[in-house]
Amino acid sequence: MHHGIWDHDNPSPPILADVPIKGKRVPVVAQPSKQAFLYVLNRETGEPVWPIEERPVEKGDVPGEWYSPTQPFPTAPPAYENQNVDESVLIDFTPELHKEALDIVKHYKMGPIFTPPTVSKAEGPWGTLVSSLSGSNWMGGSIDPETGVVYVGSGRSILSMGLVPSGDRSDVGYISGRAPGVQGTLTVKGLPLVKPPYAQISAIDLKT
Repeated sequence: MHHGIWDHDNPSPPILADVPIKGKRVPVVAQPSKQAFLYVLNRETGEPVWPIEERPVEKGDVPGEWYSPTQPFPTAPPAYENQNVDESVLIDFTPELHKEALDIVKHYKMGPIFTPPTVSKAEGPWGTLVSSLSGSNWMGGSIDPETGVVYVGSGRSILSMGLVPSGDRSDVGYISGRAPGVQGTLTVKGLPLVKPPYAQISAIDLKT
């Protein structure tokens, strides 16, 4: 990805395997990610096994920051975990819990993957709700070499990414934080803001 501002470093070692794809054995490197994409490349040539498209993404509002106008989106395999933050992912065990969740998120910016962190303001938004921890983390994944199926774990959660002027705390203009006086938690009655499943294992057939 380009100019990462979401803590989307590669979280785990890649998976190496030789997989039959369209009748030809392909030496692949498959990288699980915090984005919930499995990036699959030919490990000898570096070329994507399936096309990776550059798609437009939103630019942010942090003064002095530079934003990439596009990010790479694999066309296959599909994302194996939720990537967006919108009303559909919020807790909905009861109408009351869902309403409380809606009351919480109205103070934040929401959107699809790669929605940028925003400057935190007391009047709102307090930050951007992102699913940065909703893909894979250190646990990574593994492959069954006989079947060519990758098994990858993922978690589902929402966190807030806001920025505030650094003042004399740093020599950069803005640092992670919340506007003065902003309180709040991303839980509803002690329950996660996002609804289940909170974690899962996905099986991805690299042959197809």
